[in-house]
Amino acid sequence: MCQITVFLRRYEIAIVGALLLIVGIARFSIYLASETIGVSSVMVGDSADYDGCARSILTKGYFARFPERPYKPEWSRTPGYPLFIAFMYWVGAVHYAPLIFVQVCMSILTLWGVYFFSRYFFGIFVGYGALLLALFDIPSHIFSVHMTTETLFTLLMMGVYFFGSYILVKNKHQLSGGFLTGFLLACATLVRPISYFLVYILPFLFIVFGYLKHWPRKMIAGVFACMIVPGFILVGGWQLRNYCVVGTFEFSSIKNFSIVYSKIVDMVQRREHINYQDATQRVIAMVPDRPQLPSIEENRRYGKFIRDFIPRHPVLFFQSSLYALVKLLFIPGEYGFLYHMGVPYKGTDAYTKGPMGDLVRLSPSAYIQKWVKTYPGRFTVSLVAMGGVIALYLGCILALWNIIFYDRARWDMHLFLMLVVSYLIVATISVSMSSGPRFRIPLMPVFLAYSAWGWCGVGRFIRQVSAMIKKTHFD
Repeated sequence: MCQITVFLRRYEIAIVGALLLIVGIARFSIYLASETIGVSSVMVGDSADYDGCARSILTKGYFARFPERPYKPEWSRTPGYPLFIAFMYWVGAVHYAPLIFVQVCMSILTLWGVYFFSRYFFGIFVGYGALLLALFDIPSHIFSVHMTTETLFTLLMMGVYFFGSYILVKNKHQLSGGFLTGFLLACATLVRPISYFLVYILPFLFIVFGYLKHWPRKMIAGVFACMIVPGFILVGGWQLRNYCVVGTFEFSSIKNFSIVYSKIVDMVQRREHINYQDATQRVIAMVPDRPQLPSIEENRRYGKFIRDFIPRHPVLFFQSSLYALVKLLFIPGEYGFLYHMGVPYKGTDAYTKGPMGDLVRLSPSAYIQKWVKTYPGRFTVSLVAMGGVIALYLGCILALWNIIFYDRARWDMHLFLMLVVSYLIVATISVSMSSGPRFRIPLMPVFLAYSAWGWCGVGRFIRQVSAMIKKTHFD
């Protein structure tokens, strides 16, 4: 029996190691390929802000966006990711390669966490299935080689998912598990402020869980304290810093800025049926000109403008948020991969005018002529990417069947994970319109685990039916 156990463990290590190695090689190859053909793979979007903050920390010792102006404090970006970049610059002599290598390793560590989570709570084959589904997670592949917060934030949230679930299912180590949950969530909030309110919501949620699970009152109070104290120290500490150097206790000014120049721009675009550039100019005309760094007064004016504009256009806000939800959950992200392979990126219209959008616009013969015959490579990549998204969500739907009929005893764990994921989704789509597949990455650990569990449930059902048929046949 011992020899069989050792063999199975070696077999498991070999499978998991091979899958993680494949993902790691694929992700680092994306970076090498894009650098070889001269495509910028590291600096995208808001990467320049993080890079500037990191260089300011490294060279001047101040948290500022521009090293040449170190005494103008930064309070739009939070310090978690710039500190990480600054450390990597210090180790790697301000070169991108060490940063990308470590980020790829962190993304692999996150995948190992997905496997361990899936295996621990659902079984070994669910762990294998989660890793197989991760092979088709193109946004995670792409953004592991970008200077963006997703890789570090997702790694920290993976810890929140695991330790929060552990103390609910096992009913032991509640205090240490609660502290780790709160500490990792606070660290994640310093990386991306989107989880700010969750820092204070989650401890109260665990009071409810503890009451319903009949924990002792002292245990409930202890878990609450262990969860909320790291948030008060780390997140509250950063708010205190902002008050001392900027003059406001607000955690970050990025929220108001994003709502004005992303969400409201999209709402104006829908209302007046104009393009994005014209809508942006309309919004700029409605609010004061934005300086290079938002001041306290400008951030307050943004907040007042938001409170005046959005309540007067609830239908537009709902339409914009619904479209943002579709972009967040269902865009496969294959155009990011094609960009790194040297295929020109077509902007935001690439999502609607590519192979997936043409499915509803072109006749079958025209579609085959345009994509299958003319662009077979792009068509294949899009087909694989969309197939991965469809398989992911079909598995999640099947997982709901498992929860309802087979696993209602662990309702608290399932509810905890659903609430955290729902919070991240709502917070994303209500703030920004640029909520593409990039912002799906922190949700993927939960999606992968539950999707694999759903598909394994299908396999169990098929085996049960086969056994019943055999038994009936022999009887």
